[in-house]
Amino acid sequence: MSKEKSISKSDLNWLVHMRGKIQELTLEIYNFEVALDDEERERPWPVLGYLIGIAFSLWRAVFLSLPERKPSEVYKHGRDILSILLETNAVGFPQDKATLQWMAGYYNNNAILRLSDLYADPAAVAVIKDVIPENAHETVIGWYRPDRQTEFSNLTPTRQCELAFEAFKMTFRLLQQIFERDRPSPL
Repeated sequence: MSKEKSISKSDLNWLVHMRGKIQELTLEIYNFEVALDDEERERPWPVLGYLIGIAFSLWRAVFLSLPERKPSEVYKHGRDILSILLETNAVGFPQDKATLQWMAGYYNNNAILRLSDLYADPAAVAVIKDVIPENAHETVIGWYRPDRQTEFSNLTPTRQCELAFEAFKMTFRLLQQIFERDRPSPL
C-alpha cells in the first residue's frame, strides 16, 4: 500500500468545497423525496434510484480524487484491491483510501455509468422527457456515452468528479421541473 501524502491547501479547499456541494445536493434530493405524498412517491423512482447511487459514488469519489493519478499507481492500486478482496473479503473506506489511485476512478466511473444508464433507461427518460433540453448532447449530460469513456478517463479525478457532479445536478433539476410543473398552483 502507498504512504499517505499531505494534501495542499488548495487541494483541501477543493475537497471541502466539492464535498459540500455534493452533500447539499444530496440533502435537496432527500428533502424532495420525503416531501412527496404517497400518490406521487412512485413516479420519480426510475430517476431517483439512479440519483441516489450517483450521490453515494460522488460522495465517496470526492475523498479519493486527490492527488493526481499516476498510471503506475493506478495499476499498483488495482492489483492491491484484488489482493485485499482475495485476502480479507472486505473493502471499507480504509481500503478505499489505501488504494485511492484506482478507487477514485472506480467511484467517478460508477457515477458516470449510472448517468449514462439513466439516460438510456426508457422508464427514467419517460419521467423527465418533457424537460430534457433539445441540446442535451451539448451539455454535461452529453458526456456520458460509452464512446467517450477513454476521453473521460484521461481527465484528472477532480475534473471527472466535477463533470459528473454537474450532470448529476442538472438531472435532479430536470426532475424538480417536472414536479413543479405538474403541481397545482395555489389559488
